[in-house]
Amino acid sequence: MIYTILGKKDIKASRIGFGCWQLGGNLVIEKNPHGYGKINENKAIEAIHYSIDNGVNFFDTADAYGLGKSEIILSKALKGKRNKVVICTKGGKFSDGSAEFVLNSSQEYIVSACNNSLKRLNTDYIDIYLLHFIPPKEQIENTIETLKKLQQQGKIRDYGISVVNGIHKIPELSKNFSIIEGYYNLLLRDFEKYESLNLSFIAASPLSRGLLSGKKNISNLDDGDVRKKWGKGEAQHDWYIKQQEKINKFEKLSNELNIPLKILAIAYILSNNGLVIPGIKTRNQICELLKSLEYVPLSKEIMKKIKEI
Repeated sequence: MIYTILGKKDIKASRIGFGCWQLGGNLVIEKNPHGYGKINENKAIEAIHYSIDNGVNFFDTADAYGLGKSEIILSKALKGKRNKVVICTKGGKFSDGSAEFVLNSSQEYIVSACNNSLKRLNTDYIDIYLLHFIPPKEQIENTIETLKKLQQQGKIRDYGISVVNGIHKIPELSKNFSIIEGYYNLLLRDFEKYESLNLSFIAASPLSRGLLSGKKNISNLDDGDVRKKWGKGEAQHDWYIKQQEKINKFEKLSNELNIPLKILAIAYILSNNGLVIPGIKTRNQICELLKSLEYVPLSKEIMKKIKEI
């Protein structure tokens, strides 16, 4: 395994992490999917144990994943292993399941959300606490103060922010946050514009929710699977269709190199000094993705070919 130092508190994290959105299972709120398909809890826990045994120590979850279910399953898997891992969770999005998520960065809510995560995770501290959205400008100062207080109280070691829908705001956010999480994969490479800022990047969706690992049949997805939004007539269908040409080119390149596309996708980000958090459901999945370490760093020639697509 290869490791990196995150943030300003010398947190040592494996460059291949374990994304935990899928541990929340299916989730439908007001007919909208917010989950990641069915989850077998025993297989998921087996995958987490296997990951730890093979050097993976970074686990990324959120209170919104399965409305807390993800954190609960992770805590079960980490029983007796807390000192071996780095836990990163997020707060700032609330729903009780009866209505859509509401964004809230107020001091009262963030403190409450953090305390609830601590309980679900069955731990005295959270290594990295991320805001799950970008607060309005007029609220950012108070939000930072809240995070600093939680840090002073020993409830969190460091903090950062998730910028899934606001990567272009990274330069401004970098004044207050040294740990940034957002979508980064072969199809979405905007993060690379900000490499000079010397931030700790956490690459969410490194396999583009399965598109870079052969997930092409979306007709059989569960109703609670967020990828249902790729379907015909759905909100993200046009984006999904547009990606197919790129995916075909990457598949052709992976065949030429004799490197499975999912391995190539992970190795590319690792070769750019990113930390990846693929969503893992089974031991076999993490076992396969760990093979990407054999190709890091990718040659300059391969990196050039990827960047040209």
